[in-house]
Amino acid sequence: MYVSNELTKVKGKAEVYMMGNSMPKFDKYEDYLKKADTLKEATLQQPADLPEGYRLSKAEIMGPFSVDYSAQLKAEAKKLNKQIYSKKINWTTSNWIRLEYKNGDDTITLGSRNLDSVDLKQNKQGYTYVSAAEKNKENPKLDKKNLWNELNWRENGKLYYILTNDNPLKKEEMIKLAKTMVKK
Repeated sequence: MYVSNELTKVKGKAEVYMMGNSMPKFDKYEDYLKKADTLKEATLQQPADLPEGYRLSKAEIMGPFSVDYSAQLKAEAKKLNKQIYSKKINWTTSNWIRLEYKNGDDTITLGSRNLDSVDLKQNKQGYTYVSAAEKNKENPKLDKKNLWNELNWRENGKLYYILTNDNPLKKEEMIKLAKTMVKK
């Protein structure tokens, strides 16, 4: 939705607002898949070797939003000489996706997000792994709930990652999950 600053008489405020369900959340894997299957990009799927006992606790997809959408909407409103203008966007790409699995207190989070132009310039190859212990050593003041074992990699303009709390999943097991978590 576009609302002209001339109409609101507020300087410096955003003129383009996202409304509607720009970040659907799902409790059931099947419901998540219905939306994920409408996207024209690689999405996340439940890995083939998900450890026993883990169940999906939540899934989220953040719809795309960019300066380009804002500029297009504002240009269309100006062209139509409207101070208030809205347009439905049937998005077929995401900004990010996250699937969270739990087994008691243990968590495995699978995620993807689009890389911005700065990230794309960094030509990182392969998997990067950082353990919760390494993060704690680097920053001992971090709260335990913010300490994660993290595996990430880049592929086709996206950053993919797996986060686990301090559970028994090892780097090699996370790489095994990584190999089957992306649905192309």
